[in-house]
Amino acid sequence: IEIVSPLPEPGTWAREQSVHVQRYWRDAELTEAIDAAGLRLAARVGQRTGAVLDRQPDPARHSKVVYVASPLGREEVSA
Repeated sequence: IEIVSPLPEPGTWAREQSVHVQRYWRDAELTEAIDAAGLRLAARVGQRTGAVLDRQPDPARHSKVVYVASPLGREEVSA
């Protein structure tokens, strides 16, 4: 990702670069990390193109699974 932003001096610009790297995490890895952090898994939903969320993750339909965690003792998040 490249971001070009104008600077206060007329005709000058600043350029920033960012690299976004994605990594596959197994469900067990994420749930273990959530537990180890003292959190509770509140929701696990599938995400389709257009940021559309569905209650049940399905690898055939969803490019991502979104995990929502909350501190222990908090009410469950409605997905």
